[in-house]
This record gives sequence, C-alpha cells and structure tokens, in this order.
Amino acid sequence: MKALFLDFETEPISDVPDGQFPKPVGMAIALGGRKPKYHAWGHPTGNNCDLHRARVALSTGMFEADTLVCHNIGFDAGVALQHMDLPLNHLAWHDTQVMAFHEDPHSPSLALKPLAERHLGIAPDEAEAVREWLIEHKIVRRNATRAWGAHICEAPGTLVAPYACGDILRTRALFKHWYLRHGRSEGYLRDIKATRVGLKMTQRGVLIDLVQLAFDTARAEQEVESAHQRLAKLFGMPSYDPEDKEAKADAIERLFGVDLPLTATGRRQVNKDALFDAVPPGEVKALLRYTSAINYDLKNYLRPWARAMAITGGRIHPNWSVTRSDDSGARTGRLASSPNFQNLRGEEGTQVMVADLQKMHQREYWTPAIRGLVVAPGGHTLVGRDWSQIELRLTAHYEDGPMAQHYRDDPDWDLHAWVMERVMTLFGVTLMRRVAKNIGFGSIYGAGIDPIVKQSRITHEEAAAFKRMYFEALPSLKELMDEVQYEAKVRPIKTLGGRFYIAEPPRWNHALGRNMDFYYKMLNYLIQGSAADLMKEAMIDADDYGVPLVLSVHDEPVSESSIADAADHLEALRVAMEHNDLIERITVPITSDGYITNRWSEAK
Repeated sequence: MKALFLDFETEPISDVPDGQFPKPVGMAIALGGRKPKYHAWGHPTGNNCDLHRARVALSTGMFEADTLVCHNIGFDAGVALQHMDLPLNHLAWHDTQVMAFHEDPHSPSLALKPLAERHLGIAPDEAEAVREWLIEHKIVRRNATRAWGAHICEAPGTLVAPYACGDILRTRALFKHWYLRHGRSEGYLRDIKATRVGLKMTQRGVLIDLVQLAFDTARAEQEVESAHQRLAKLFGMPSYDPEDKEAKADAIERLFGVDLPLTATGRRQVNKDALFDAVPPGEVKALLRYTSAINYDLKNYLRPWARAMAITGGRIHPNWSVTRSDDSGARTGRLASSPNFQNLRGEEGTQVMVADLQKMHQREYWTPAIRGLVVAPGGHTLVGRDWSQIELRLTAHYEDGPMAQHYRDDPDWDLHAWVMERVMTLFGVTLMRRVAKNIGFGSIYGAGIDPIVKQSRITHEEAAAFKRMYFEALPSLKELMDEVQYEAKVRPIKTLGGRFYIAEPPRWNHALGRNMDFYYKMLNYLIQGSAADLMKEAMIDADDYGVPLVLSVHDEPVSESSIADAADHLEALRVAMEHNDLIERITVPITSDGYITNRWSEAK
C-alpha cells in the first residue's frame, strides 16, 4: 500500500448552503511516510502557491499513490471534486473518522484532534498558535471554543502550515493505530463503499419543485402565525411567544388550574414536554401539537431547502453521512443527510391531527407535504423501493421463535393485527393498532412508557397495562430483549453486517439519585444497526447495477431514472434489496414494495 494523506483547509462551512462544499484555501498532503507539506493559496497572506500548482501537486500524489487516507474522506473528496475537478475514484479509500466510529460508536468526540489526544497522547499544540493569532487580530473572541476553527482561512498560510501538517501526522498515526483492527473488517469496508455512493448522490442532487416550495414555506409561516394568534386568544394573552416559556407556564396554570411539576432543585418545570403534558386534551393541546409539527417542517426542511435553492436554483445536493460524526449521523450507523431528508412525518398522523383541529375550531387547517416537493425532471421519473417491516423482520430473525415462524409461513404476516387478536383472546381487551405499533416498535427502540403515552395519547396506567398484555401475548419479544441485554454485559453485540457495539458508559441520573446504565438500548443498536448495514449493502449493489440513486431515506432508496430505464432500475433495486449478500443471512423472508412516479408524494 502506498497511501496519500490529504487534508483541506477551507472557508467556513457555514458560508455555503447545505449540500455544497466550501472553497479550499490550502491543502496538506503527505505521500507514505514522507514529511507533510502545506500548499497555501487562499489565505490573506503567507501563501506559497496558486490553485493550479496545488492541483498539480495533488494530481501528482494521486498518480504515485494507490490509496487515499483522510479524516472524513467524504468531505475532502467532495472538496477535491467540486473545486479542483479531481475525482479520486481510482484510489482505494480509507477514513480514520469511520475507523474511530467502529472503534467506539459512543466516543465523546470523533474529531481528529480529540481522538489523537485520547488514543495516542498527541496534544493539539499547533492549534493554540493559530487561535491566539485570530484572537489578537480580533477575528474571534477569547472565549470561543469550537467556533474559532471556522476562521482558520483568515490566518496567514505560514501560520496555518504547522496546524495543517499536524493534522496529517495525526491522521497517519491513527490510521496505523487502527488499520489492522478495522481497515479490513467487513463492516468498515462496507461503510467506505457506502461513502463513495453517498458522494455520487451528492453530485447528482435532488430536484425540488421551486414554486411549490415557495408556496408551502409562505403558507407554513402563515399557519404558524395564525395558530399563535388563536393560542394568544385562548390563553388570554396579548400575544403568544412560543419561546417565552415562563409566560406560557403562567397561562397554562391559570387557564387549567394546574400546578406544573418541580425540578430536583424546586424550580417550576417549563420545558416543552412538561408544558405540553400539563395541558388537558382539547383545542389548546391540539394547537400546540399543530404548531410544533409545522415548526418542525419549517426548521428541518422548508427553510433549509429554500436557502439551498436560493444558491442552486433547482437542485439540492445533500451531503451524506454513513456513520456518526460530531455534527451528524446516528450511533446506529443509519445514514444522515445535510440538509435533512430523514424523519419525514407520516401522512396518517398528520391527517388525524388536522381532522381533530377542524372539529374543534371551524377553519381549514393544513400541513405541508414535504415529499411532494421532490420531483423528477422532464424525461425522467423517480424510482424507489421500500422494505416491508424490515425492523420487525430483523427482530423476528434474532428472536427465531413464533415471530420468525409466522413470517416463514406467511411473508405478509401482520404482527400488529396478530398481537391485537391475541390480547383480545387472552384478556378480552381491545388494543388499538396505533398502541400495538407504538409498544412493539418502542420495545425494539428501547423506549419506556412515556413515549408510548405521548404517541398513543393514553394515560401512564393504560400504557403500562397494555405493555404487560403485549408481552404476555408475545413473550418471545421480551425474552429477546432480556437476552440481548444479558449478552451485552458479557461481550459486544454484533450487527448483521459485522459491526460491534458495547453499552454506553453509565451516567449519573439526578432524578433517580443513582448511576443509570444503558443496556436497554442494546436491542435498538442490534436491530437498527443491522438495518443500516442492509441499506448500505443495497445501495452499493444498486450502484453497481447502474441505478442512479439520489436519496436514501432509512428503508427507502430512490433513484432519478430515465423513463426508458425506469422498469429495469425498479427490478435492479428489488434484487439489491431482496437478494444481497446480507439478506442471505436472514432466516425470515424479506420483501419490498416498489414504485415509479413523477412526484415523490404520489408514490404508491
């Protein structure tokens, strides 16, 4: 192996829209064990080359090397591709940030300098000189901690050189430290391949209906303002400010005659959950839920997408994370994107919420259909597939009992309906489907009673009783939960795709007055971690089959295909999702549903 180590210094990431890569001002590289060199061209002073010479230096290193090593390679490869027109696909890729995630998904930081200090004892000495210069020249304040790093581009290139070269030395040292343990492991290599696919998805981007986005954003803002006016009237307030928690708490206590719970120090709890829980069912609670839902869409989708579209004019180019980093991603290894294309609200819940409100207050209520903003260009169509109950099927695979047998006997078996019927038979009690779903998925996710109460809109007593009935109807699920927790106390658990997890370190819980452990989360890491492995495997296979993926939303990959290729790509996705190497390890049938549509919300 002849490795090229690369690290770009760039303009602030915050100055570019999500999904774009910031402009580089310098580049540190080292070939093999050679001394690193910093090529600076975009600093105010202290530059030693221009962009052309830096590009020549990088292309020369790429020609001599067979492997590229970075810390967060998706970022550096994206910068090289977007701003230097240098694709790095002919090289093998390695990423010390991904290695760090595989070493410890719960690491307090996956940033380069903290990792090097924690694992190798290398102190971040060079950083202090740059920080002091930025403080002295009043570019950052002395009390700035992490934020100052965004202004490295404003320091002289000669001052930044030791800092950037130090990062190359850290990357090389961490690579040597972890390569034998992770560099050839199945799970790590899958994550590196998925990173390549993610960068292709970033390049392609997602086409957004700009007119509909502008309309939905404006209407969402209007709906929130109208709902706030209605809340002010109901609360008897001159105006309603959702950020003024004390005023809202006063109004709730006055209007409903309740006393909010106290914190451990005796202060009134005014957090969002405490205030919401104190409101009885009715129009106020429905309006709080309504404004929360629309504000969520505004914050996570409409406003960020609008900002990105103001730059690009038609497409959003999300950056994709295949593992957790300090800024994005999940500990389970689920994909994440910036801007966000995950965690879209379900239409079913939205319709119920709007219908409830319209009964209480005679006016039209509305929520945006976020998926409806994603469209296909002329001559193309969106092609996607969605696994059917993949998390439940993975749970059945590990349970290897009644659940697994039911799926083997009937691949379309409905777990929730079956549990509802069993509860009625055993206890003569009607278990609503939404409650059965929330208990089932909550058990897999390691959720307690509170989320079931909130999602199902039932009391704590009802939730506890229904959960007991659920486990008596399906005791093998409780047995699996206990088994995974016990195993995690003895050894790391292993996901389907070969990644390992230990429990998070215990933390002191002030409310309980004791250390709290997190073994209850281990089934979630096993199931969602395995689902993440499956999605990455499917994406890699689909990419190998020539399917031009543009999105991956948990269990649903989406491509933007020509009309002529749509049917072939739909079949290629089916093969990638139902017959990849990891699927062959699962002992229950795995199925998926496909669609071809011009607008994402119309997928059937």
